[in-house]
Amino acid sequence: MGPLDRGAVRGSYLRRDVQDGLLAKVDKTARINRLIFEVRYDPHQIARLQTDTEAVMEEYGLSEAERACVRARDFKGLIELGAHPYLISQLSRLLYGTANNRNTSVAAEMLRRSVVASG
Repeated sequence: MGPLDRGAVRGSYLRRDVQDGLLAKVDKTARINRLIFEVRYDPHQIARLQTDTEAVMEEYGLSEAERACVRARDFKGLIELGAHPYLISQLSRLLYGTANNRNTSVAAEMLRRSVVASG
């Protein structure tokens, strides 16, 4: 089977290398995932995340390792700790702004620098 064949998860059409790489590290119980998932659609919470990140991280009970990564905008580090890659792209947009979700936005560039350039 080549890398484009169906993945290890039954019924999944994701490439095996994606499942064995980034998605194999996802921790469904990681609190950073819950924070991003819940905050991303609430304008008040988004504003709080941008202006009082420490308080929001405290409310969600993030580990010190997760907090350190958020402070440093270390998105790759968060993925290593079990954050879902899709949600991490959302976190980048939450922290840096969406710029209409363009690939040329500051959020996209900072995500690329953290995940790709540091690897």
